[in-house]
Amino acid sequence: MTSREEYRQQQGRDTPEQMEPQEPAAFPTGSHLRIHTIIMFALVIWLFLTSFWLYRTIFNKQFAIREASSTAVADQINSAVDSALEQYNLPHSILTKKETNSLVKQAVSDVYDNQRISLDLSPITNQLQSSVSSTLSSYGIDSSLAGNSINAVSTQLNSAVNERVNNDSVKSFTEGLHTASLIDLAVMAVSGILAVVQLVTASFRRYPLKLLAWSGFLAALLLAGTISVGRQVVLEASRTLPDLAASVVGVVKDIANFGWRLAIVTAVISAICLLTHTLLSLRR
Repeated sequence: MTSREEYRQQQGRDTPEQMEPQEPAAFPTGSHLRIHTIIMFALVIWLFLTSFWLYRTIFNKQFAIREASSTAVADQINSAVDSALEQYNLPHSILTKKETNSLVKQAVSDVYDNQRISLDLSPITNQLQSSVSSTLSSYGIDSSLAGNSINAVSTQLNSAVNERVNNDSVKSFTEGLHTASLIDLAVMAVSGILAVVQLVTASFRRYPLKLLAWSGFLAALLLAGTISVGRQVVLEASRTLPDLAASVVGVVKDIANFGWRLAIVTAVISAICLLTHTLLSLRR
């Protein structure tokens, strides 16, 4: 009869390979993709998407010009011009829609270029000069006699309007916008580099598609949440400014729409990556 000790020795001789440590794989396979890796990559993608979203909307000069032309900014410039004209007992509302849009474009361009707003009011002064000359001529008076006075009024009008639009709040906004734009560019650059590094690392470890798929889905959800929360915060804040509330709603809607499209595209790309990964896994 075999004793317990002999039985243990016999088991050790029969299965020696069980006692030998296995060599670790050179690279983990797709099944070794960890949840913290997915979350970290999703956060990097979310930062990149959010900064890109802001770069293409709030910090984009052309986007701002389009939005400003259809909001209360044009009305504010008209108001500034009319107020300056009133000081000289001159006719109001002499700006055409085209001239107003041109001034809006000029003002927004100056703000986004981090410069002092300098509006060119020559169309208005030219109209005033023509109107005064026509009036003087109807009374048989030489219009050249009023030339110096008109030039003086034109200079003062330019100064008054530009001083009004270059108030402290506009200056603070211009400085803040420039600083925020630089920060946004830095975040987009750093997150983009980190995303490439993590993706290259995932390629060596044989799970790039799987990482892209799950991290992309999570990043799209995070972006959607950011859009929803940001939209609500801005709309709530706009209620304290009733004169601008209607304009803010339109601008926020356009900004949010671009963000929604970005989130949908990210989700679709993630779905394609997941499907490709699944098909490749089935072939192995």
